[in-house]
Amino acid sequence: MIEFTTSVRNWLESDPNNVIAVHCKGGKGRTGTMICVWLVEAELFLKAEDSLVYFGSRRTDTRYGHSFQGVETPSQCRYVHYYERIKENGGDLPPDKKVHLRKIRMEGISQLGKGDGSDFTVEVYDNRGTSPVFQADFRKQHCCQTIFLAREEAVECLLSKAPPIQGDVQIIIRHRSVQDI
Repeated sequence: MIEFTTSVRNWLESDPNNVIAVHCKGGKGRTGTMICVWLVEAELFLKAEDSLVYFGSRRTDTRYGHSFQGVETPSQCRYVHYYERIKENGGDLPPDKKVHLRKIRMEGISQLGKGDGSDFTVEVYDNRGTSPVFQADFRKQHCCQTIFLAREEAVECLLSKAPPIQGDVQIIIRHRSVQDI
């Protein structure tokens, strides 16, 4: 995002006739994320939420339906909010912080797999993403202890031996009947 905004700023400042065009396959997720980041960078909006609402309102064509067509995934919206904080911090990234993933709680699982979480596995990838840095198997209780909370339709998985993680991470939860949750 920082490289993108620097590139856009340099391009726009190099000639008053220059414009930018940003697009991805669908034109709303990745495109919307970067457009909203630019709107914050250019101070057209000071808050990430305002840029997200504006982008969604401009992209949604109510002549063809009423479903919102803005940035939709929580992670993409979260990154626009991250950029707002970077901007507020003078353009500097916050220092890296190692955290320990100790517990995963999933709610509303009664319709997934066996409904009790016993057929789930977890993989954690660091920002390189080539192979998992941690794996747990709920059924085998491998690197974890699971607790099924029937009244809450939830499962809590207490992780053991999970290494410290930092930066961007990806957590993939699977069960036997569906690839990714």
